[in-house]
Amino acid sequence: MKTEISKSYTWGYVLSEQDLRRISQTCQEHLSKLQTDSQSVKISAKLRDGALIESNDINDITSLENDGSKAVQRVTLIFGDQKETPDQFIEVQFQDGWKNPNSWTSINYKIIGPSRD
Repeated sequence: MKTEISKSYTWGYVLSEQDLRRISQTCQEHLSKLQTDSQSVKISAKLRDGALIESNDINDITSLENDGSKAVQRVTLIFGDQKETPDQFIEVQFQDGWKNPNSWTSINYKIIGPSRD
């Protein structure tokens, strides 16, 4: 059996470095419970000047300047197995709702796995 959960939120938030690290750690813990052989982590940040920073280490994202033209507008965390179509998958995206030209959506998440847990 496969379960998919998706949700979007359209209100403001303050995402501190500590909260981002805690969310990342929680995602990794839940994915490791599934005992997959090959797990991958992809963390990306889109900056105000249009640059896209991608890494598999949360420290690369938390060490960004986050001011002026280098201000972070969107952070995406993707955890899953390394298959082309993963069986287990967690994606969490935080973005500046004011700067999003398409909608006021500020937080999105999508989880796919063999159970609701």
